Amino acid sequence: MQELYYFYTSNMDAYDFALTTDYFENINLEVVDIKPVANYFCISKEDKLIWIGGKDENNIKKNKVLSLDFLSAKALWRYARINKAQEPILRAIAWKAQQPLKVLDVSAGLGRDSAMMACAGALVDMCERNVILQILLAAALTDLKKNNDPLIKHLNLLKTDAITYLEDNVLIATKYDVIYIDPMFPYRQKSALVKQDLRIVRDLVGDDLDADQLLICALATDIKRIVVKRPINAPNLAQLKPQHSIFSTTMRFDVYLR
Repeated sequence: MQELYYFYTSNMDAYDFALTTDYFENINLEVVDIKPVANYFCISKEDKLIWIGGKDENNIKKNKVLSLDFLSAKALWRYARINKAQEPILRAIAWKAQQPLKVLDVSAGLGRDSAMMACAGALVDMCERNVILQILLAAALTDLKKNNDPLIKHLNLLKTDAITYLEDNVLIATKYDVIYIDPMFPYRQKSALVKQDLRIVRDLVGDDLDADQLLICALATDIKRIVVKRPINAPNLAQLKPQHSIFSTTMRFDVYLR
């Protein structure tokens, strides 16, 4: 029996957007059944959308539900405890008080790192090419707007492939101070240590086989600072040595300067 994952959005606008059959046809996803009321998307691991419908407690297992909420209690707890002077990601992007940075996150995923930078005052454009993650990010941003949360002024979603975006924008260096890259991490044998939602994302998007190319494209721009998030013992992306690295307990942030 094919294994299924469920993706939850609390925002009906995003759900209505997801029901646009032509949109799914354009990205090679097939809608085979649509229920009239819904917050859940159910897809197979082969990326075929097989069901959109309302919550079914008998079928939805909690450990297979992926949701995204920038206003969750957990997210708010994390934001409230950011030590802006010591947070590794903020040190890596050269955060400074009263000097908002313009950041291009070229691998937004669940948007957590983007939200962290935005919470510190950065203006962040989030590139995401996976359609399900696009829907979840769009819904989370709409919820911020509906709640009049100031974070909405710092986050923007670009529904596009990052390499294409970098190559097509010749004046990109005038738009951003930093490019932030967080490619899908290499497979780890101790998969039980990986959070469930990140395992779902891995199954959804697969390995970022073009991560090396993404760094090379980023370095080809005139943007002064490129930051790459890596597992602490992982090899350098594209075998390119950074100018320096910022370390946390399990991660490192490689900094490439122009």
